Amino acid sequence: MRASPVGAAVALGRRLGLPVGEPVVLSDLANTVVHLAPTPVVARVAAFTALARPHPEQALGREVALSRWLADRGAAVLPPTAVVDPGPHDADGWAVSLWPHLPLPADGSGVAGAAPELVGMALAALHEVAAGYPAEELPGLAETVADAGRCLEVGGDWLPADVLAALAEGHEEAAATAAAVDAGSGRRALHGDAHPGNLLLLGGAAIWCDLEEAVTGPVEWDLAVVRRSRRHDGEAAVRAYTAATGVRPDAELLDSLQRLRDWQAQAWTVLYASVRPALREQVGPDAAEWASRR
Repeated sequence: MRASPVGAAVALGRRLGLPVGEPVVLSDLANTVVHLAPTPVVARVAAFTALARPHPEQALGREVALSRWLADRGAAVLPPTAVVDPGPHDADGWAVSLWPHLPLPADGSGVAGAAPELVGMALAALHEVAAGYPAEELPGLAETVADAGRCLEVGGDWLPADVLAALAEGHEEAAATAAAVDAGSGRRALHGDAHPGNLLLLGGAAIWCDLEEAVTGPVEWDLAVVRRSRRHDGEAAVRAYTAATGVRPDAELLDSLQRLRDWQAQAWTVLYASVRPALREQVGPDAAEWASRR
């Protein structure tokens, strides 16, 4: 049997010469995020994401490359660690990338604590720098849809049949939307998962992290993610983005991509609940409510 994600991260750190003592698990959902204490290095292990991605190391590799490129050009993003090779590494069959450890506030205010206006302005600043990134280095929205579709395939059997059927129909619609967007113009490098939980607050600075979902597409995709988030006033964030850039998003495209994001979010949470049954009390009714609105 292969090691657990935490065990694999610790073994990797020691293999790279890091004096790892007691690891600290910072997050354990889509990825298992482990501080390799006492070193200033954090390991991100593709855990649940590996259930939906045939090659999770590719997404981690794109994230490392894009984050380094953006940071080198002054963008407010978390760069990969410079202490050791950031990877991605194969650690006993787990795909792992390595990042700096940030001294975020102990009260949790450093995560998902940004005001919506700050989120919108920070996204505008990120897009300004990311516009120069080679689009061919990133996938289109079709890959995002395919990953979410696999979430349903491997984790949807606990749902009522009618809800799962509705989500399968949603997959078809999402795939059609993604194909049309990918075939269109105006594609550029995007964060891909730009909700406020991926904007860290440290010493008054707002720093983007978790670019694993980075894609090329219209800016409306990142704005759909921002607007849909339940963590803040999404409309206020979109208004702040518009004020900062002077670019008004295409309302019809934004609505279409928000519907895609709604379906994508349902698919991933269904996968999480398949592995963590305690989540089903929340995820099941949410999925059923989504299906009823179709």
